[in-house]
Amino acid sequence: KEEGFPVILSNKPAEPTTLNYVDYDNSHVIREVARRFIEAGHRRIGVVYSEGSVTDYFAGMRLHFLDTLMQLGAVYDLGAYWRGVHRQPGKGGLCRGVGEVVSAMLDLEEPPTAFFCWEPGMTPALLRVLEKRKLRVPEEVSVLVSSHADASEMEFSGFVMPHRELGAALVRHLCATVENPHHGVQELLKPRFVDHGTVAAPKAGRLTAPPAAAGR
Repeated sequence: KEEGFPVILSNKPAEPTTLNYVDYDNSHVIREVARRFIEAGHRRIGVVYSEGSVTDYFAGMRLHFLDTLMQLGAVYDLGAYWRGVHRQPGKGGLCRGVGEVVSAMLDLEEPPTAFFCWEPGMTPALLRVLEKRKLRVPEEVSVLVSSHADASEMEFSGFVMPHRELGAALVRHLCATVENPHHGVQELLKPRFVDHGTVAAPKAGRLTAPPAAAGR
């Protein structure tokens, strides 16, 4: 960069920059999540993500999500349905937080009939809560997960991130930069959606708030 050469980045910069980058198209993921759930008939979608040093990132993804809802005519207050999870100390700390926020969302007057988890490691805790509530996937609750694993390891419908394609693109563009210092690239690779049949139309009346919350 100091010598005036373009720089290939593996992650999209958070701020506007003249530098080049190659990354996953995560906005495509969140827009596709909203579209698939809404088109299946869901009108309240719970989104669970891990809080950390990327607050601006999730704020941006939330805007993409909201924009898609608006385009599909299904706008609602996202405040209670987008929940960040603090990683607690010790093994399984993430799962403990996920269980708490999922339970809280299911106790809402209008609980979500669909859930999207940003990390595969969140799904065991989600499943435990659903099983405790006797809610079946996908009959009563639909589930999607953003996955960095191979499709064969995925339990729910979701997205496989194109790691190999990303690596190949980085090598290709780095070689092109060596040959031509003025080579430029801004490439976003779309993750691949894998359907495991965990998105279905919600059953009317199955998810209800507890008696104490019903009259609010």
